[in-house]
Amino acid sequence: MTYAAPHTEIEQLSERSQPGPDGLVFPNTAGHPLVEASFMSNIWLPALVKAGIAPTRFHDLRHTAVALAIAEGAHPKAIQSRMGHSPVQMTLDRYGHLFPEIDEAIADGLQAAFLSSDGSGDTAAVLPIAAGS
Repeated sequence: MTYAAPHTEIEQLSERSQPGPDGLVFPNTAGHPLVEASFMSNIWLPALVKAGIAPTRFHDLRHTAVALAIAEGAHPKAIQSRMGHSPVQMTLDRYGHLFPEIDEAIADGLQAAFLSSDGSGDTAAVLPIAAGS
């Protein structure tokens, strides 16, 4: 899979990975791929201790990446593609609670459209409406 990456990430990867297009970013001490069976005990947990971070599941990095992407305004379809979720609905079901500002953006957009259409310049209050109303 190919995805767009920030220039700083590309620089970090080029500095830290083995040479060539198939160079490993995280090789073991012998320069080979990490062994999944020993990754948690030999690599992940010691890294957390060294960084002073409480025990965390490696998979939580995935959720953090999605939360950061949402906070930066990433579109759900782009997140779905990066995460490999089959339907976008899976992404929305899992991370939809992180999109509350979308409703506010809709309200602000409708407010702007209303004000520009009547030319009054009056600002109307945007009131919350209960679901199912």
